[in-house]
Amino acid sequence: MSDLTISPPPAKAPQSYGRYRLVILGASAIMIAFITSGISLFIYTSSGDIYLDRSRPGFISDIEPPTNDGGTSQTTGFPPDGAITENVLNSYLQKLDVIIKDIIADPNAFSSNALSDEALNITGSADY
Repeated sequence: MSDLTISPPPAKAPQSYGRYRLVILGASAIMIAFITSGISLFIYTSSGDIYLDRSRPGFISDIEPPTNDGGTSQTTGFPPDGAITENVLNSYLQKLDVIIKDIIADPNAFSSNALSDEALNITGSADY
């Protein structure tokens, strides 16, 4: 007999999927980004916030620039660089109380109809 011994073939090492981990990680990150972006866009449009976005063209008139007459702010009627005194503050609070009472008196003030064109006094069509 010979001294030649027959040994079994070497066992195969288990196959590693390490080379695919980076691809799986990248694909997972992209899928998560698409899903979260889709959810946020759905919430943005369904909540009505899209109608408050003033940066969209057509909501702000570019034809007539705002004018500032008398050095007062157009929204409050007070000069932006004036002194804050007790009289000025009381005048502002009185104007604010009138606005708040108008809002509270309107039963639809906090509904989605409050953002309609009629409620916001938007007339004409917006050209996009």
